[in-house]
Amino acid sequence: MTITKNKFWTIFFLFAYSKLLFSYFVLPSEVTKDVVFKGDIYLLGDCHINRGVRVRILPGAKFIIGDERSSFKILKKIGKRQINVAIDKKPTLIVEGELVVEGSEELPVFLGRYFEKGVSGIRWGGIAVVGDGKIYLENTKVENAFFGVLLGDNSQGI
Repeated sequence: MTITKNKFWTIFFLFAYSKLLFSYFVLPSEVTKDVVFKGDIYLLGDCHINRGVRVRILPGAKFIIGDERSSFKILKKIGKRQINVAIDKKPTLIVEGELVVEGSEELPVFLGRYFEKGVSGIRWGGIAVVGDGKIYLENTKVENAFFGVLLGDNSQGI
């Protein structure tokens, strides 16, 4: 995926505003370098963690699911059919790199319990681990997701 100059500045200002003005962070559509998240994290559309990138989520973090929109598709061949891993109009966390969620008993991590508009029910796709992606979940609650955690290809989950 090529990032144009306009897209770069949009992502840059989105990061700057979310870090400086608010007590939460907005996930970009693509994570291209190692990063650590804590606190409230907004998932407003699909977020793709690239191959070779490690994302850590610290204890007590909450994923807040925003509007139902998605930014791209990942097609996987299953038998003779092509399946879109990114559920249409359901924000999905797509992991080709490594996702490490470090919840604790005192401060578990909640993925999908909280919503921008306060609506409950199935509101997001979930976590799709594809390619050689890896996921490690400790004291983590994945809620209100279409498929929770989906392991595909050569991916690994613990």
